[in-house]
Amino acid sequence: MTVTIGINDTPWNRATTLCHVAPQYPFIKWMHITAKCTANVTHEYSSSLARVLHNVTTLHQGKRRLLLRLTTVYNAVLGDQVDPSWNSPKAVAPAIQANNAFAQAQCALAARYGGRCADMLHSMNGPGARGDAARYPASDHTHLNQRGHQLTAHVLDRLGI
Repeated sequence: MTVTIGINDTPWNRATTLCHVAPQYPFIKWMHITAKCTANVTHEYSSSLARVLHNVTTLHQGKRRLLLRLTTVYNAVLGDQVDPSWNSPKAVAPAIQANNAFAQAQCALAARYGGRCADMLHSMNGPGARGDAARYPASDHTHLNQRGHQLTAHVLDRLGI
């Protein structure tokens, strides 16, 4: 089972936010995405994802081995020329901080539930997770293009069975 979720749960993409950063979405108040905001949003996301993974593993008990794989979110903010204020100097630090926090949470939960983590953040945004992933998203700079899907498949394949 592969779980690929989280990009809509980041502080700037949420329909409702704990940080009040997007009352006029897609215009984002990047300076409001503080370390505390990121920690609160990451905690809420992690709790929800843990419930999902708990339910999946509980439903799977007594059946053949569950091959659980979680893909981390990549940083779609960097290089985004579609959404206003994204890819701005004010967006860089909060986006890097939040995406790193989400990736760490996702990988920790993958391990907790006996799965493996496909690190798409570093695969798409580079070793420091600070690069533009422009080669991988479609024209909306959010959803993956064919190259992005191929890279995801490659990273998942490298995890093995």
